[in-house]
Formats: sequence, structure tokens, C-alpha cells
Amino acid sequence: MGFESLRLRNARLSEQDKAWLKHVYPLYVHELSAYDEKSYYLDERGIWQPDLIPYWMAEVCCHPMVVVDGSEPIGFALVGQKPFPYRVTDAEFKLAEFFVLAARRRRGIGQAAMGLLLTTFPGTWELSVLPRNEPALAFWRHLLRRREEFQESSGSILMKFDSATVRKEPRPAPPPPPPPSTPDSKESGVFAAVAPGAAPDTRSHLKEIEIVTSPGLAFAALVTPSSIRAWWGASRAVVVAEPGGGYAVTWGDDEDSPEVATTATFVVFKPPRRFVLGGFKYLARTGPLPFEADLTTEFIVGPAPSGCRVRVRQSGFPLSRKADAYYAQCDKGWDETLASLKRYLEEPRRDGGAGEGA
Repeated sequence: MGFESLRLRNARLSEQDKAWLKHVYPLYVHELSAYDEKSYYLDERGIWQPDLIPYWMAEVCCHPMVVVDGSEPIGFALVGQKPFPYRVTDAEFKLAEFFVLAARRRRGIGQAAMGLLLTTFPGTWELSVLPRNEPALAFWRHLLRRREEFQESSGSILMKFDSATVRKEPRPAPPPPPPPSTPDSKESGVFAAVAPGAAPDTRSHLKEIEIVTSPGLAFAALVTPSSIRAWWGASRAVVVAEPGGGYAVTWGDDEDSPEVATTATFVVFKPPRRFVLGGFKYLARTGPLPFEADLTTEFIVGPAPSGCRVRVRQSGFPLSRKADAYYAQCDKGWDETLASLKRYLEEPRRDGGAGEGA
């Protein structure tokens, strides 16, 4: 059975996925109550407890991922990333909750979904299984013991493993990454890729700004169409936020003949830290660009004393004089764009957009 249509979506980026997760999570808690009725229970109002979805939507170190088959949500995985406070070991990630709808089980979907998670979040992992939950124990023992690095302790049944040692369902290779670059800081791997990584006959722009908001909200604003229209002043935006997905933005009142349109592809998509856009196409009423170039734009979001720092690197501008005017326009444009993003995220809004709880 192939799993080409299987993918992950961050529930923070879609109101529909948020609602789906909120409604389905009680089914998961109900199942767990069969193995631990004290920790998982129905309260006097008829609501299954604990209700942890608000926490997972609010905390930056939490990744509420929905498992999607085609366009149909079929499960979820709640992943905590260091410094997630409920880790037992020094692992970078904790798989806190993992659920597939009953009708879709025993088809290999769980293993394929886990492969997607380990590809999306590479590193060391831990998970815990309730001792009485024999179906879950059988699943994880089957999956993890295919490789040598596996730890299990009595009581909580703690399992620790590395993403590189777990078998993943084969999937099509993603597009090639951008040219390699070198870190500019020994303190954080988040802001690597600063030194020029483009070909020696090209030039780049590097811009960054600190914003008083969480990194998670800043990242969401960069990939949420309604937010992009607001902070970028665009007329329309379409985003398929996944490796190989599209990123298209237009400006102008005429939908059939926009003043400017740009499209790109997600070469790298690693929420909530980094994504890289490549394969840019640029269309304008004034005509095409007067030069050929293979442009890439990298966005990196990380913590800062004031909240978060957003760094943008646009690479691949030719050294030719034909590119000078556009290069200068982009230099000024990124300053204005990041300032607009900062205003959008810091100013109070009432529209319930990505800057408020997305």
C-alpha cells in the first residue's frame, strides 16, 4: 500500500484543523480511560479530561500536527520540542500523544505517519506508554525494535530512540536543498546559514528584525495567506505549507491581470523555525526581469530577548549591471516588508488572524 497522499499539517495554521483536533481529542482521551481511569475521566459536565488542546495551541515548544490522507484528517500527533517541560530524558522531542482514527488502523498508516514525523523533526525522541495499553505497546515495540537503539523501562514504559534508527515508510525525495552555508553564531543553531552560500558570481541580501511576539506566531504569519495579505499589502495569497508546496502572492486590484505576481516552491519547510523558497517566477505588467537568476529566499525564526527574531536571506542575484536596479529595490523592499511584519504582529488586532492564537 502506498502512502503518497499522507502528509502532516500544523493545526495552528488552520482554523479548520484547530476545530477538528478540538473535537477529536476527546475520542483519544476516552480510549485511554480504559487503561487509566484515574488520569483520563469524564467530569461532572460530561467533558473528557484532561483537555490539553488549549495548552498545545498556545505554547511555542508544542507542535500540534494533524495527519492528513489527501484532504481528509485521519489522526494527530502532539510533539513537544525542547525545552518542552514534560520530557523525562534529554531527548529533543517528546511524542506526547499519537492517535489514528479506528477505521484507518492496521493499514500501515501509523508507521507511515511516524516516518513523516521523524523526517519533519529529526533528532532524539522519547515517548511513554501506559503499562496496560497493550495495543499501543505492541505497535511501538514492533516499530522501534526494528533498529538497535531502543530503551524501555518498567512502570511508565519509557521508550527513547533516534529518528535515524527508526524505519520510515519510503516517500518521494524532496527537492534539493539550497547551497550550503555556514553558521554565524556558536550560541544557537537556529540562526545558521548566514555566510554566503550562493555561487561566487552572485550576491545576496541578509535582513533581520526583532519582534515582540512569540516565534510560533511570527512563523505562522509568514505562511498564513490572510496574514500575508495584511503585512505584505498583497491582494491575494495561496500557500501550501509543506515541502514541495507552493507559495504564490499577487498585488493589484485586477485578479485577471495583477500588477505583480510571484510564485515559489517550498524547498525546505521545518516549522516553526525555518523554510526556504526556491524556483521563483516573477511576473509584472512592466515586463519580465532583465536578467536570469535562480533566486532562493530563506526565512529563519528564533527566540530573542524581546520575543523573537526573524531573519531573511535572499540569494542568487547576478553580479551583472542588469540586476543592479532590482537588487537595490529588493534591498529597500525587505526593510519595508519586515517593518510591516513587525507592525502587524505587535499592534493589537480584532480580526482573530494568525497574530492572535494561530
